[in-house]
Amino acid sequence: MKRVTMLLMSQAMLQALKKNTKLAFFTVAMLFMAPSYVSAQTSSQWVASAPRYFGWNFDWDDNIMFMPTKIVVFEKGTGIEKEVSTADFALMRDKVGKEGTAWANYEYRYEPQDTGSFRYFRKGANGENYFLQDIKLAVETMSPDVWKGPSWDAFVAALSDPKSAAWTSIITARGHPPEHILEALEYLKTKGYFKYVPRLSMLKGVGGADNPSAQKVVEMRKMIAEIKAAAGPLEVKWGFSDDDFKNYSAARDLLSADVKEGKHEGVKIFLFFTGHNHPTETPKIEVINPDGSLRLARPDEVMEGITHLSRQVPLNLYKKNALLFKPYNECDGAYYSLAILRGAH
Repeated sequence: MKRVTMLLMSQAMLQALKKNTKLAFFTVAMLFMAPSYVSAQTSSQWVASAPRYFGWNFDWDDNIMFMPTKIVVFEKGTGIEKEVSTADFALMRDKVGKEGTAWANYEYRYEPQDTGSFRYFRKGANGENYFLQDIKLAVETMSPDVWKGPSWDAFVAALSDPKSAAWTSIITARGHPPEHILEALEYLKTKGYFKYVPRLSMLKGVGGADNPSAQKVVEMRKMIAEIKAAAGPLEVKWGFSDDDFKNYSAARDLLSADVKEGKHEGVKIFLFFTGHNHPTETPKIEVINPDGSLRLARPDEVMEGITHLSRQVPLNLYKKNALLFKPYNECDGAYYSLAILRGAH
């Protein structure tokens, strides 16, 4: 009944969008808020209604949390330091030192690690857990509307039940040891934000890799193989979310190529792009078909226990928000996938 209702409402809302933008905005916003509300109010019932094996993988920065951590770039010649946020870094990281860009006169410095560009993204020289320090700074001094990322509610829902928490993973481009990440998650647990934490083996930092985006996929493949082995003949639904389009596109391209080659059989893979700072790409949910092709997720699939993108980004952070239905055809019916689109930031 819920699935039929969702499909009927998706077409009705498309007409509402054409006739009354405010009405459509309100209706779609309520649909996105619904999974978040259910997970917050009756998390155990919500998780129990999901597939028996559902794996989650999350990027951390600007996806689960907006962190106050800074990356440091150095002016060439003078060595003057300039700090940039993780959100800005996602857009300019390939431009540093490149002619014709605003970052041409800057450079990264990787050594020594304790004073280099990524000094706050790994274990401190004296063993400091900068990851925990930054999470405490955000939680204890900032409004939740500032530090909660677009996948925060999905992360909380995944950690609301011991079974789903066991298959929840974090793969981050940070270089913190897994023990530091777990310590920070335990802190959030003590603050009452979620009931369980992931297994230590599900926490991966790939900041030391030559190509962190590609290394993330290496780790994803291992996790997909592990959950499929545990599931046996049962269907697995596995979701990945990231705000960085370079990471997202690497996962999309490599995992879809895997499926096309016959790998990950019995695993339905959902891909969530949650970034709001890309100049051309907007948030979306894609599904990898059994033949390796891609399509946008249907609303009924979105409501199948998948709560990524359920949290509305605060209007005071992102201006000119609009909601749009992206159409595609499947079989005999036209369905509409929901995506949050951002205008000027």
